[in-house]
Amino acid sequence: MDVNRRAFLKGLALSGLAAATPGFASSSILADKTHALKGGAHLPIIALIHDSAGESAFLAGLRSAQQPQRSNDSLRVQRCDRGLDFLQSLHTLLHSGKPAQIIGLVDDASGAIIVNMARPTAARLYWLGQHAVSGGQSRHTLLAAEAGHDCSRRFARELDACGPSYHLTEQPVAGPAGLSQMTFTARQTPQDGGWTVALGFALASLASNSTDPSPGVSNSIAAAPLLGNFVSFAFKT
Repeated sequence: MDVNRRAFLKGLALSGLAAATPGFASSSILADKTHALKGGAHLPIIALIHDSAGESAFLAGLRSAQQPQRSNDSLRVQRCDRGLDFLQSLHTLLHSGKPAQIIGLVDDASGAIIVNMARPTAARLYWLGQHAVSGGQSRHTLLAAEAGHDCSRRFARELDACGPSYHLTEQPVAGPAGLSQMTFTARQTPQDGGWTVALGFALASLASNSTDPSPGVSNSIAAAPLLGNFVSFAFKT
């Protein structure tokens, strides 16, 4: 990637993601619990991924939350490479009018592009996460609609189970009175890629409207360390 393109994408990541989120939060695009989850267990799940190192762990967590009655065809994986083919495919998906649950874990620049493309459509966003991961700790800042609040707690439980140090802050952007910011901080242990497993499980559980308790999948699936800055999202078309 040339320097100008990288600078442009990084600028979009810093400004576009911050600008896009209030747009979701202040309009009908923000999902309430009924709209976001109604019929979700029967909709196809489309997973957008980017980094090959984190792909297998995130998808393993995602698949571990798949309900037995769901067909294997209900999950479609699409690699996000920011190329023209991907952008055209995403545009077609967002404007197809076909209901689907779209979840993903991508680098921060790709996340800004995806969120900005979804903003003017009929998609309903119910989760947006920013994840900063270094060798010692992962930091997760979540914006969640009412529909995504339980997902945040499930994600925190999975992070507790997998052990590495983390700091998680959820800032609800809408919801009932009394639903306010929550922060979790876990013990200090070496960082690995377990957070990607935990995230995949939590987002897929939300997309499939599962109420099953967290099974501690982060401990049962090996995950290589995934370091850097990432964006996760979940929305319904």
